[in-house]
Amino acid sequence: MKGQIRNVLITGASGNIGTVLHDGLSADFRLRLTDVKPVEFLRDGEEQVLCDLRDFDHVLQAMEGMDAVVHLGGIPHEAPFEDILAVNIIGTRNVYEAARLQGVKRVVFASSNHAIGFEPMDSFPDSSALFRPDTHYGISKVFGESLGRMYHDRYGLEVVCQRIGTFAETPTEMRHLCTWISFRDMVQLTRVCLNHPNPGFAIVYGLSGNTRNFADNRLAEQMGYHPQDNAEAFLSELLSAGHDLSELKVLRIGGSFAEPAL
Repeated sequence: MKGQIRNVLITGASGNIGTVLHDGLSADFRLRLTDVKPVEFLRDGEEQVLCDLRDFDHVLQAMEGMDAVVHLGGIPHEAPFEDILAVNIIGTRNVYEAARLQGVKRVVFASSNHAIGFEPMDSFPDSSALFRPDTHYGISKVFGESLGRMYHDRYGLEVVCQRIGTFAETPTEMRHLCTWISFRDMVQLTRVCLNHPNPGFAIVYGLSGNTRNFADNRLAEQMGYHPQDNAEAFLSELLSAGHDLSELKVLRIGGSFAEPAL
């Protein structure tokens, strides 16, 4: 690693994951928080910069003096391609290029299981799984991972891509037994991605230690990730709420997003 990471920029800091990471990482790093809308509060030593990822000059300014960026910003669901292109694709390119120009050491990129959404649920993919995006949103995550690969190979930028499953306080449907990541596990995984001494280019899965996980997450574990939560602990609650184990007969990792016709 090119020196210890201390100053961290979080894009999309007002979003669901960003809010949790802001709270969970504040004791470990000096945070600068960016989004198109203000965050709810700042702690001593923290900064806030309103920033539209589509504006390269704004992104470049926000990146100044940072050691790493956790890139969460973007549209977090399927949307018209023109919107995905402007925010998730061009915005992500702006983040990588600004990081390079400002001498940032590392990018932690919030990818998604939808980058491999058409992969069969029982295939148990690892970090080498080929791209099989299920939506325009999934394509934007493939783009972000591929761009990270190029920026690592060409410029030496350290890049860790997190293929995040279902980020929620608790599982709310049976499929989440395979895809869930808890709040505290998301914080721990991101901390590992920032602290690992030499990740190079890596792809890990944003999953808790679920008994029924859809992916092989050994690379994250080798980097030091030891999840504390398991969706299986909520099985009785899901059954009591009227869910049935037959709901687990999902053909593709992307679930309903990977149906042949949307």
